[in-house]
Amino acid sequence: MNLEGPISQIKGVGDKRKEKFKKIRIESILDLLYYFPRDYEDLSRPQLFQDGQLGEKILVRVEARAKYSVNRQMWKLTVVDQEQTQAEIAFFSQDYLRGKIKEGSNYYLYGDLKVFRGRYQMANPRVYSLWEFKKVQGIRPIYPQQKGLKQFEFDQLIQRVLPELHDLEEVIPKPVRLKYTLLSRAASLKEIHQPTSYERLLEAKKRMVFEEFFILQLSVFYRQGYDTSQEGLPMKKIDMGKILKEIPFPLTPGQARSLDEIIGSLTRGRAMRRLLQGDVGSGKTMVAMVAMAFCIENGYQCAMMAPTEILASQHYQSALDFFKPFSYRVALLTGKTKAKDRKEILEDLKAGKIDILLGTHALIQDDVAFKKLGLVITDEQHRFGVSQREKLLEKAKAVHSLVMTATPIPRTYAMASYGDLDVSFIDTMPPGRKPVQTTAVSRSDLKKALDFTRTQLMEGRQAYVVTPLIEENYQLDLESAIKTYHELKEEFKPFKVALMHGQLSSGEKESIMEDFYQHKIDLLVTTTVIEVGVNVPNANLMLVYDAQQFGLAQLHQLRGRVGRGDYQSYCILYNSSDSEKSWERMGIMQETTNGLLIAEKDLSLRGAGDFFGTRQSGASSFFIGDVLRDYPIFKEAQLEARRFFRRYKWDQVKETALAREIQRKESLISRT
Repeated sequence: MNLEGPISQIKGVGDKRKEKFKKIRIESILDLLYYFPRDYEDLSRPQLFQDGQLGEKILVRVEARAKYSVNRQMWKLTVVDQEQTQAEIAFFSQDYLRGKIKEGSNYYLYGDLKVFRGRYQMANPRVYSLWEFKKVQGIRPIYPQQKGLKQFEFDQLIQRVLPELHDLEEVIPKPVRLKYTLLSRAASLKEIHQPTSYERLLEAKKRMVFEEFFILQLSVFYRQGYDTSQEGLPMKKIDMGKILKEIPFPLTPGQARSLDEIIGSLTRGRAMRRLLQGDVGSGKTMVAMVAMAFCIENGYQCAMMAPTEILASQHYQSALDFFKPFSYRVALLTGKTKAKDRKEILEDLKAGKIDILLGTHALIQDDVAFKKLGLVITDEQHRFGVSQREKLLEKAKAVHSLVMTATPIPRTYAMASYGDLDVSFIDTMPPGRKPVQTTAVSRSDLKKALDFTRTQLMEGRQAYVVTPLIEENYQLDLESAIKTYHELKEEFKPFKVALMHGQLSSGEKESIMEDFYQHKIDLLVTTTVIEVGVNVPNANLMLVYDAQQFGLAQLHQLRGRVGRGDYQSYCILYNSSDSEKSWERMGIMQETTNGLLIAEKDLSLRGAGDFFGTRQSGASSFFIGDVLRDYPIFKEAQLEARRFFRRYKWDQVKETALAREIQRKESLISRT
């Protein structure tokens, strides 16, 4: 069995099941093995009722004493544990169990322990006969479940694969494993899916956390192309007055500081590798434009790559407006550029007649050649794959690189996600911008929120409705985009309502966003695919369903889709949870619009990743590791990744299991 091959190799996986797994980003056997449990059930150590923690799961051996009906839907069972402590067990609509349980017989119960009026209680616990318990006794993994895929399917398929793990190639060099006493890749995966003890499980987790950080850091280093200590294209300081006087308004302190840092990097004699982070509307694009002008004045060309054609077109229009006083030559190259125009652009680019080329991945085609490329800017870099980023950097030797992102990234996490990049933060907003009014509502106020949305549409505005899931999940009581779309399509007649989610093709998503931009759509129901998107000034309202399911940084990123025009904008967070913690998090969103502050609080509240968390699609590349919690492991993995990177070029490792795992992980992330 080829573990890197398609999941259809496993007995029992036909076309229908294969499609179900594909929906949750499981396409290869390795994808399945790296689909980690969200939790574990401890069926290894039975307890007494008095030893259990109220509100927590408990496994207890009991003797059934009496059964009686309460009503048509509910019946109860009185039991005693081995110390004769009595408890009352309630069952709802489980008549088959009533016939199975015999008074006077022994059973194992597994469920939540509660107390009511001094008496232990459980509701709908799992019931095992003594012989059934022998089959399941131990530590059982519980997998995140999706519609159409049951727990036993994951158990069954993974158990069929585990005997083949002896063929799994290692991705961490042996000296590194020995140095940090790490389990092998095969042993770790087997322990995670088939635990023998909690102690051994923790060792396996440590290994997989190290591996994840190691793989991520290598991905970052190879993506950057070379060490930040490499000699860079020479540039000299110039009088910036000529450029800055053309800016229609003064730079904010954050913009000015970031620009100084960028120019300092461009003139220090080493290749610049810098991340520019700032909230939506903070003025990152303006800083990038000034940086490009600085490079052009030094005799170089510039390239700027955006993840979508709409965003590239908006950057192009901004560049035309900004550079008009300088007579710089600006061009746009995308997949939609006509063949005749494309040929002319490529000829002018090679001849040095174009100063700035903006576009999408069309910029990385082999026939795109510059005469003297000095600066490469990528907007929302995490939307591009390793090979795409490398190809653009390879257009010139020792080229300088600037990465822009609106994603609020804590400094610790930025270091983890972007490796050796220097980081500039624009932490001040231009004066005069109307802050987005943010309100959190409960289930009882949802109708009012929808009525308010209708009012905004009637005034000619547009709105987003964001949901955390694409399809309904029978285990999670959350709103799905598809279900919500059908409901709101009826609710908001005659307004035009559309649906967008990550399973649509790039072309389909861009077409929908173009229609929204042109106001052919009034209300867009979507998942988080609009985190990075087009500037739609007329969209002034966002309603987020099940807001408690999102990280604060993600909510802030989503909120940035509105508040881009002259109208007062609103963000309504519908919190369907009653937990105090969820309302505490909603309170943070209402109190501040500072992305960095929100990101720091988010990281401390949720962590960068969740080993036992429920998720449908990954917003984080740390599927196991948590930068804060696992920081010592991260530093070790980063150190070893840097040493490996400096020793081996990509061409030396590109045929190895390590390289394939880097590419698999990036592909997995890009499918979200």
